[in-house]
Amino acid sequence: MNKIKLIPPLVMLAATSTVAVITYLRDFPFGTWLVIVIAVMVLFLFIGEVIRQMIEYFMKVNEEREKAEEEEQEAEKDNEGLQTEDL
Repeated sequence: MNKIKLIPPLVMLAATSTVAVITYLRDFPFGTWLVIVIAVMVLFLFIGEVIRQMIEYFMKVNEEREKAEEEEQEAEKDNEGLQTEDL
């Protein structure tokens, strides 16, 4: 779970660095460059947070499904054990 918390900053840093380099190489004025970079940082931090929450949700759903399957298997084993004792 700890690695999942790193997703938003990594997404933000990757996108921001790409945009910063591209806008710098295209000779954007510094004020415009700064506004674009900050806007991209905020936008991709939000996108990374949404991705992190989606991953945590799917992991939770998978854990619940695994628990339900384990309980079902235990119930089947208990039923088989009861049926063999009746014979």
